[in-house]
Amino acid sequence: AVPCVHLYPSAAVPWTMDGMDAPSCPTEEGRVEFVVWSTTGGGIAAGAPPAAGHQEQLEREINAFVLQLSSGYIWQHGAWDEPPLYVPLNRRGSLVFGVNADDEWYVVYLLRRVTEAFEVAVQIWDEDGEFLLIEAAYSLPSWLEPASAPNRVWIFRGAVHCLPRAAQDDGGDDETSSPSPSPFSATGTIDVSTPEKALESLLRYAERAKACGEGIEGCISRKLVGYPALAKETMMQATACLPHQVALCLAMNPQRVSVLAAAYSASLAKDRKKAATELGALPGMAEAAREEDRRDDGKVDHEQKVQDKHPLVPMVVTFNRWLYAEVVQSHDDTAIEGLMRGCAVYRAYVHCRGRTVGDPDPDQNIRERQLDAAMLGFKLSLGGLLLPDGHTDDVVRLKPDTSTVDIPTSYSFTRDDDSWLHEPSARLNEELDERERELDHASASGFNPDELVGRMRQFVETMSNVEGAVVEDEEVKFDPEVFLSILRG
Repeated sequence: AVPCVHLYPSAAVPWTMDGMDAPSCPTEEGRVEFVVWSTTGGGIAAGAPPAAGHQEQLEREINAFVLQLSSGYIWQHGAWDEPPLYVPLNRRGSLVFGVNADDEWYVVYLLRRVTEAFEVAVQIWDEDGEFLLIEAAYSLPSWLEPASAPNRVWIFRGAVHCLPRAAQDDGGDDETSSPSPSPFSATGTIDVSTPEKALESLLRYAERAKACGEGIEGCISRKLVGYPALAKETMMQATACLPHQVALCLAMNPQRVSVLAAAYSASLAKDRKKAATELGALPGMAEAAREEDRRDDGKVDHEQKVQDKHPLVPMVVTFNRWLYAEVVQSHDDTAIEGLMRGCAVYRAYVHCRGRTVGDPDPDQNIRERQLDAAMLGFKLSLGGLLLPDGHTDDVVRLKPDTSTVDIPTSYSFTRDDDSWLHEPSARLNEELDERERELDHASASGFNPDELVGRMRQFVETMSNVEGAVVEDEEVKFDPEVFLSILRG
C-alpha cells in the first residue's frame, strides 16, 4: 500500500514505497499529485531521512514560501479553514483542481520556485501520468516512452531534468552512436527502479540530467511564460449582496468562496427552497424583513438605506473565472430569482434599487448592477446554508456587531468585465497556435504526422473496408514489426 498525504499536515504519514513508484499510483480525475524530496541533511537519497527537527522546519519554510507566492489566488477547490495547497516533505501531497487546469499549472510554477529557493527535488503527476511529458510530447527523445519514464523526470533547481537511459548514454536519440566519454562510466550506473535510487542518480549526474531534459524544459517554460501574473489574471472580482454573516465568513477567509460555490452548484431544487427559507430567518434578516414589509414602494434614500440600515452588505468578492461561471450559470436563473424575490429582504433590496451618489447613470446602470449583485449574493448565501460538515452552523453563529474584520464593499456594485463568459478565449487560441508551432518543429525534425495519417488511411483502404479486413486464411496473425515497417515505408 502507498499511504497518501492529500492536503493537510495532520493527515501526513510517511510514504512507504513497497516497490511501487509514484507515477504508477492511480489518482482521481482532476487531481495533481507530487512528492517534494529533501536533498540535504543526509536525506532520503543517502538512505536515511533527515532529522525530524530539520524536516519540520524545512516543511514550514516551504509552505510559508508557497503561501506568500500564492497570496490572492483563489483555488478551484478549498477547505473551510485549511489552505488548499499544503506541501509535505518526503511524502506525497496533492491538490484537487477539478475542471480548472490553471490550478494544476500554477502548482507546477510554485513547485519550480520551491526548487529554486530550497534544496529539494520534485516529482509530479496526475491521472494521465507524467503530464509534463504529455505537454512536451513533440520534444521528447525517441527512447523516452511510458514504460521507461517512471522516476526519470524531476523538477530540480528550477528546471525539468530527465535522467538518461544508462550511464554511457549522452541523452541523444541515436542508440547506435558511440557517445563521448562520460563521467557516468567512472562512477556507476543510473538506477531509476525506485524514487530513492533515482534521486541519488539525479544528485550525482545533475548536469547530464539537465541536458537530457532541455527539450522538455523548453516546452514547460513556454507554458509558464507570464506566471505568476498570468495565473492572477484568471481572478474575477464582482460585488455580491450578502447577509453580514456570510460576508464575514468570506472576509475572514476569501478562499471559502470555492466552498460556497460548490455547495450551491451541487444543490437540488428542494434544498435551495429550504435554504431560502432559512436565509430569511437569519439573525438580523427577519427583523429587517418585517420592517421592509411595512415600507411603501421603496421611495427612500438609497444611500442611507443600503449603507446604514440594510442587513445586506455589497461585498467585493474575488473568484477565479471557473468559480464565477459556475455560480452564475448553475441552475435556472428564473427559478433562482423567484426564490430571491420570495425573501423579503432581497425583494425590498431589489425593489428600492436606485440612486447612488456620484453614479453617472443612477437610473439604469446601477439598477442592473445591483440586481446582478443581489442575484450573485443570494446564490452564495444559499451555498452558505447548504454547507457540509456542520459549517452552516459556523455561518449562523457569527455575530456581525462584535466583529472587527474589514469587509471590502462597493456601493456602486462594481464588477470586472465578464464578457469572456460568452466569447472565445484568447488563451485557447494561443494554445492552439503553440500546438501548431510544435507540429511544425516536429515536422522539421523528420516527423510528419500528415504522412503517418496518409499511410494509415492507405493501409485501411487497401487491406480492408468498413466491414473489416478480408483474408483467406482462417487464422489471422498480427506482427507489429511488419505493421510498423509498412507504415514507415
